[in-house]
Amino acid sequence: MLLAPVPGLILRSLAVATTLAVLSACADTPNNAAPLASAPAQPASTSAQTTVQQLAPDVLPDETFEQWRDRFRQEALAAGIRATIFDQAFQGVEPDPAVVKADQSQPEFTRPVWEYLEGAMSPYRVRKGQALLAEHARILDAIEQRYAVDRQTLVAVWGMESSFGQFMGDKSVIRSLATLAYEGRRPAFAHAQLIAALQIIQHGDIKPGGMRGSWAGAMGQTQFIPTTYNTHAVDFDGDGRRDIWNSTADALASTSHYLQASGWQKGKPWGAEVRLPAGFDYAQADTEIRKTVAEWQALGVKSPCPPRSRRSGATCCCRPAIAARPSWCWTTSAPSSSTTTPRPTPWPSACCPSASTARG
Repeated sequence: MLLAPVPGLILRSLAVATTLAVLSACADTPNNAAPLASAPAQPASTSAQTTVQQLAPDVLPDETFEQWRDRFRQEALAAGIRATIFDQAFQGVEPDPAVVKADQSQPEFTRPVWEYLEGAMSPYRVRKGQALLAEHARILDAIEQRYAVDRQTLVAVWGMESSFGQFMGDKSVIRSLATLAYEGRRPAFAHAQLIAALQIIQHGDIKPGGMRGSWAGAMGQTQFIPTTYNTHAVDFDGDGRRDIWNSTADALASTSHYLQASGWQKGKPWGAEVRLPAGFDYAQADTEIRKTVAEWQALGVKSPCPPRSRRSGATCCCRPAIAARPSWCWTTSAPSSSTTTPRPTPWPSACCPSASTARG
């Protein structure tokens, strides 16, 4: 789900991952634990308490949807998609007005970081995550052994992205991406994702009717975009299909494979809350700008970084928690790009879990 690579899925989920790790280590035995809430919690919404600015729509398409579809069909066939697969996937597909509306809305965050963290790490989500760590221990053991990504992180991603597979999105991915490719704000991106989605169907992993997801084309229990799926999805349960919708093993292993390929380093610190000096150059707040801890400190950035990061001289990335707010974070070993749809993610919701847990 990406209009541009953003550190959403990984960093947003580290808050819950750290909490799970801490609480799992000191949790009571199941007999002493209070029962789980009876009603499932919705996924942590990164758009809660936001103001939404309606963007001016782009210039209307200069062709009908049918004309666009016929032209795209030729491009898809030239890319190796079989005509029968294309026609099956596009049967009855029309532009989705709800997707157009969502694409033209730009959320602006006003929610303080700790309020977001409290919602993201609700008692239900943490307790449910703990229960699932135990329930899926065998699968998580095997995934952790193969990909060297800690299980708390995987379960946190699972919980943040789809509330542990309960809310994966109910829109047709083909229809959503076709809508965005036809009249979205970033048609080239949607075009590439749509070709990738057709490749997934042609591979036999899922039928068109089962390829459901978000309005932006995010799919499955950990909300992969189609291109990320094609490069990192795995068939971990051995049934011959990479099914991130219906197979927990496939969904978590695929996420672990992605993290591993992105440079995840198990057991290494990933970041710390920091404070910026007056007059700090905000141009430095970019995921592509990486400096050592000493270099950030020389610029006046203050906060104890994890000791191992200081000793190793690990590069860091300094980013704002929320625009116009003083809370900032740096990350060390966490990969810097996401597998998911673009969403305006408040950085502190992902970058300051240790402090949040200590406060609890």
